[in-house]
Amino acid sequence: MLNSRKEAGILKENNAKLDSQLNELEQYRRRQNLEIHGIPMPDNETNADVEDKVLQVLKKIDTTLSKDSIDVVHRLRGKPKTDQNKKYPSIIVRFIARKTRNYIYSSRKKLKSAEFDHPRIEVFVNENLTSRKKHLLAQANQKRKDLHWKYLWTNNGRINLRKNENDAVITIQTENDLHRIK
Repeated sequence: MLNSRKEAGILKENNAKLDSQLNELEQYRRRQNLEIHGIPMPDNETNADVEDKVLQVLKKIDTTLSKDSIDVVHRLRGKPKTDQNKKYPSIIVRFIARKTRNYIYSSRKKLKSAEFDHPRIEVFVNENLTSRKKHLLAQANQKRKDLHWKYLWTNNGRINLRKNENDAVITIQTENDLHRIK
């Protein structure tokens, strides 16, 4: 029979494994999604308005894209932009095909040179990460800055770091992975 300390340790370890597996499953469920940030939100916006705006933005990446490429679009809840709040609530886009989603994500840099109706609009595309992955990404970004590493990116829900162009890629899956980087 195990003593209560050992038993608690085993249970804690099992709980951490299950929590990690659940997070990976949630991330896998989001594999066809992208988040779009920076699209203005007018009063009385409808889902049809959001879909039209998203399509206008995505056509700056791929002119052949149509509504048939998109399964569903919705804006996340958040406060509309004000003088104090400089951000618009993000938009989640779920694509019919993962190939389309991957193409849009890999070509997102085209938005940097795209022209929008308003010159101060900055639209960018991110992967739709779980809150746990977003937190880990923020920690990895801080570590990258602290160590003066050059590259941090996500790909298919995985967080990757690289010190310089020719260095090996390090995949970050847990906070422990961050602690090992020097």
